[in-house]
Amino acid sequence: MGTYKVAQAFCACVALTMRIGMEPQPPDVLAAQIAVFALRASLAHRVGAVESRVVLTPPGYVMTLEEATARLAIIPKPVACGASVSRGALNITCRAIGNPGELDEHRIAATRIRRSILKGLGRFCDVAETDPILNVRSHTESRVFSLSALSVWLRDYRLAYASLLHAPDVEARSSGACAILYLGPPIEMTMESGTGP
Repeated sequence: MGTYKVAQAFCACVALTMRIGMEPQPPDVLAAQIAVFALRASLAHRVGAVESRVVLTPPGYVMTLEEATARLAIIPKPVACGASVSRGALNITCRAIGNPGELDEHRIAATRIRRSILKGLGRFCDVAETDPILNVRSHTESRVFSLSALSVWLRDYRLAYASLLHAPDVEARSSGACAILYLGPPIEMTMESGTGP
């Protein structure tokens, strides 16, 4: 991604956070937050909203969710990540996607999923809007992210998950979101399932 595109994405994220009253954060940090959110969601009911200890490999030691997110934001991308739960901690393992064939496969999948989300958003949102906001939900959590943050996540992370785009409800509308994106384990949803970004 060129410097101009990164600056555009950062400006879009700043605009989003100003609209919903959050502190602005760089796109890489928002993408890392989505990655942790999606990894937790991919574990079905094996992880609750209270887990705050994370073992991120590498480096392989216990840290907070915030520390893990910050670390994920700065590692070289793209990465393939998986998650499990052990001894009350969320274990996240990531590896660089370096093989040219795997890298091409990841880029194609990320582009396909982004196009699918954009197509679905057309039913609920004004996609011509600068940066539509989505309410991203799992079985235990709900967060608000911009489409540009989701795009960076799709570009940078490959995880196993399922997603379902849905019309906004009262809660989503109150947060400024024009649609809901549900994330969960690959076997629980059918609209956009499989090995995602």
